[in-house]
Parts: sequence; structure tokens; C-alpha cells
Amino acid sequence: MMQYAAVIQRLFSQTLSAWTAVPEANVGQQRAYSSVRVSVYRTLELWVQLFGASANILQGASSHAEILFNHMLGDITPGAESVK
Repeated sequence: MMQYAAVIQRLFSQTLSAWTAVPEANVGQQRAYSSVRVSVYRTLELWVQLFGASANILQGASSHAEILFNHMLGDITPGAESVK
């Protein structure tokens, strides 16, 4: 499985990029995007649990690692409306 780490990393980042709701989408329209993103994160969690630090998911000079990291940060950072 480790030989496919780079491919899986690209798959995660591409899936999250494709399934990002536009900011002006209504709450009901974001649900489909949310369920796909949750599935990606659960798969990512399983991948890291199985392979630990050797998974190299967020390491290296890959642009996909940076994209994946930015999606993760964006998903855990509350929006301006939530903070108010």
C-alpha cells in the first residue's frame, strides 16, 4: 500500500478540491459536499492510523500535500459568522 501513497495523496487533495462548496451556497446545498469531505477525512484518518508517520501524507515538496493541508485548515477554521 505504501507504494501508492503519492497517488492516494493526490486523490485526497483532488477530491477535496472538487467537492468544495461555493461560499454563497445555501446550507442545504452544502450537505452533499460535507458528506463527501467527511468520507475523505475518515479515509485519511484510517490511512494515517495504519501507516503512521511513514504515510508521508503531509510531508514532502508535493503541491498536493500543500493543497490537502490548506483544505484541512480551511475546514477546521470557523467562519466569520460563527465567531460572531
